[in-house]
Amino acid sequence: MLAENEERSVRMMVVATSNYVHSVHHEGSTFIVCLERKTCTCRRFQMDEIPCSHAWAVLKKKFLDPEPYCSDLYKPNTLLVTYNNSIIPLPDRIDWNVPGYIENEVVRTSKFKKLSDRPPKKLRDKSYSELHGKKNKNSCSTCGCKGHNRRSCRNGPRTE
Repeated sequence: MLAENEERSVRMMVVATSNYVHSVHHEGSTFIVCLERKTCTCRRFQMDEIPCSHAWAVLKKKFLDPEPYCSDLYKPNTLLVTYNNSIIPLPDRIDWNVPGYIENEVVRTSKFKKLSDRPPKKLRDKSYSELHGKKNKNSCSTCGCKGHNRRSCRNGPRTE
C-alpha cells in the first residue's frame, strides 16, 4: 500500500499552510493533510492508518520518514507479538469436559432448504496500477510492429 501511495503522489502539488497542515492539489481537487493529527480530507489516512497518497506528497516535500505516520499494526514487531502466545491443542473428544445442559441440547436443521445454483461471481477490487497502469500492446507476428495483430496487418512481412 505504501508503494502504491508513493507512486500516486508523484504529480501532486503541495502548499504548506502551517507547520503541520498542508494543501495538496491533484487533478483539480484539493485535499487538506494534517500530519500532527494524521488526517486527510480523503479519509484514507484515518481509515488505513497509513499515509495516503496526499500525505505521501507532503512527507516527500518535507523529506520526512513515513514510518512514524504508520500504525503500529503494520510493523513487524507487532506481528511477532501477535503470534507470540502458544496455542494449546484440544484433547481427544472423549476427554472433553462438556456441561450437561450443553451436551443434551439438540441442534435442529434449518426450516428452509437452500436452492442449489451457481455460486455468485466474486468481484475483487482492482489495484490502482491495474486500473491506471500501462497496458500491454498487441504485436504483429508478421511485421513485428505493436498496436495490431496478424489479421489486421497492412505491412509486409519482416525483413531481417
